[in-house]
Amino acid sequence: MPDFIGDNVILLSFLKNLKKNMTQNSELVILSPQNMIEFFKDFDFIDKIFEKKEKTKHPAQFLISNKIDTIIVLDFSLVWSIAAYISQIKQRVIPNLLRSGVKNSRFLQTFFTHIVKNTSINSKISQKEVYLNYLKQLGMSIFKKTSSYPEKKHPQLIKKHKPSAFIHTSASFFSKKWPLENWEKVLEFMEDKFDITYIGEKNKKENILSEKFKLHDLRGTLSIKDTLNLLKNADLLLTTDSSPAHLGALAGTKNIIIIYGPTNHIQWKPESEKSNIIQIYSDLPCRPCQMRFCRSLECIKQISPERIINEIKSNKDFFQSLSTYD
Repeated sequence: MPDFIGDNVILLSFLKNLKKNMTQNSELVILSPQNMIEFFKDFDFIDKIFEKKEKTKHPAQFLISNKIDTIIVLDFSLVWSIAAYISQIKQRVIPNLLRSGVKNSRFLQTFFTHIVKNTSINSKISQKEVYLNYLKQLGMSIFKKTSSYPEKKHPQLIKKHKPSAFIHTSASFFSKKWPLENWEKVLEFMEDKFDITYIGEKNKKENILSEKFKLHDLRGTLSIKDTLNLLKNADLLLTTDSSPAHLGALAGTKNIIIIYGPTNHIQWKPESEKSNIIQIYSDLPCRPCQMRFCRSLECIKQISPERIINEIKSNKDFFQSLSTYD
């Protein structure tokens, strides 16, 4: 599995359909990032879960001892590519490297029995469809495209006096981060209208927001499952293009506003039957790009605080949420 939380959430439909295509006595085993293990335990279509980094120490031995006969390397890894090859696994599957700008790779042809077609960063196909297309290319059927988090009822102990809003300001790449001064202007508008909770990783530079505004600062304290359970009852999630956007969609958060930098918003749009998802981005000719190398950041700098504020003001769903507490 990939390292990023959002990718893992999007892959749920892929895993569910993969399991449905497997024979009755087969097992679906995943190698998961450490922080996703508890999350994956709630899905009954996954039979065994192992921590990815721990098994990387002796990958070939792990594959042989667990009698793995098919391996799908969803996140390119030289270590697992070689381990799969020397373990003589019958079916070794990997997406091509088109995302990295490589059209053909002799390396993949040497180490893998099946190379499925990937898409470029400019693709107009959602990432969930890309993953499901891997299965189609392998001759499998798609039974159901949607996947949801298992329902667990949690009592609402505290009556809300204001609609609840969650904000997430951090991101895995610098190019996805929206300037803090913009967040301040939006929070000035939101502060007296919402009960605001601050989630994500703890970052000293971003402490200014929790110091300046009335926020429930839960950064650095929540597990993925904690975050999901909180977002189930949220009226609004305002986030960068990062994992909470996908967790909010999975949880069914009423309204989700996502601020995009250079990422392809079509490719990485979260999907939810319950959420009103609003994507905010700059329509520039240089978008999308390889975010790791972009330095101008015009795409995210051009998104003004007023644009977010106007989105909240003008959206009917927000008005319905706000009027409930008037």
